[in-house]
Amino acid sequence: MHSRSWFGWTLPWRSTDPATWVRRLADVAWSNSVYLRLDRPLCNREEFSEGVAPKGSGSYRVIGRSLGQLKVWRSERIGCDGWLPLECFLDSYAGLELVYTVWNGSELAHLCWVARQGQKTSLPRIQVPQGEAEVRGAYTFPRYRNRGLFRIALARILNDLAQEGVQRVFAHVRPENTPSMKAFCQLGFEPRAVCEVVCRLGWRRVRFRDPHGQGLSPALVC
Repeated sequence: MHSRSWFGWTLPWRSTDPATWVRRLADVAWSNSVYLRLDRPLCNREEFSEGVAPKGSGSYRVIGRSLGQLKVWRSERIGCDGWLPLECFLDSYAGLELVYTVWNGSELAHLCWVARQGQKTSLPRIQVPQGEAEVRGAYTFPRYRNRGLFRIALARILNDLAQEGVQRVFAHVRPENTPSMKAFCQLGFEPRAVCEVVCRLGWRRVRFRDPHGQGLSPALVC
């Protein structure tokens, strides 16, 4: 049992570009990162449009709760197609289970994870509060970028979460991530806070401030 758990936990390390892990470890050791917290309330009577058809050729389908399909796709490609992005492994290293995928035939084009109540958020040592959910770990494969796939997946996520009674959905996005910012804003998300994550040799602090104000608010120390 222990060996199987260890094997699963090391899967991202064995399947992802070593340069990615070097950057990740460097961030944990010593970094300052800034994110915008975006959120929006949900109503169970609300419906979200997926918008216009994706740009470019292809027949796309969105599959919710598709961790099983992702695992099969992942196992078929590990060792065959080079390194896989770290976002393919949030079940292994972040303990997440809810993933939405967008496919073009049998080819994975996009994936996006949802953290539920009590699970880890993308900020260190902060959990998702009751009645809320976080959208995190979205990744579009390079050949499918600039086609609006994230917006399509996000609309499906919001529709499903609204029907389940989730009251608020949030995300933490780097300000320079223009495509993601655009998709969130198109679906009604608004900036609520600026989050600064400071990492110093394993010590981590998350500080929040109003996106329109000056100075950092009292810190949440992790």
